[in-house]
Amino acid sequence: MTAVFQALRFSLRSHARRRPRPEGRSEQRCGKTLVRDLAAVANRIQKLIESANIKPGQIATDVLGYSGQLMLNTLASGETDAEKMAQFAKGKLIAKTARLEQALTGRLTPTQRFLLKELPQQYDHLQGSIDNTQAEIQRQLNYCQDP
Repeated sequence: MTAVFQALRFSLRSHARRRPRPEGRSEQRCGKTLVRDLAAVANRIQKLIESANIKPGQIATDVLGYSGQLMLNTLASGETDAEKMAQFAKGKLIAKTARLEQALTGRLTPTQRFLLKELPQQYDHLQGSIDNTQAEIQRQLNYCQDP
């Protein structure tokens, strides 16, 4: 009888040591890394345009918002007229077009233009990956909930 009790006790102890790994841990780590990479690309874009003496971040709160992306695309395509770029202002930026025109005057080199075409694509790709990862985590959470 004691041998059976000891075997049972041993088996309970060994199972207590092995904790099951929670689902979704790797997805959370992946999401964390993606968010960190997204912030790095956003900072790179900001530094790139500031190195060309273009400072829309002083006027707009979100340089990578809808208006900001339209302006960055026109800068990357070779447009140099600040008035035309300021016309892409939407929402609260419309009231700041005069200041925005001043902030958008600067000179981009061909290399900077190339990078300004590439970096927003990386940003969009990472944003899509983050959305997919969040959807997968949510799917797993919904699957694991008790009915």
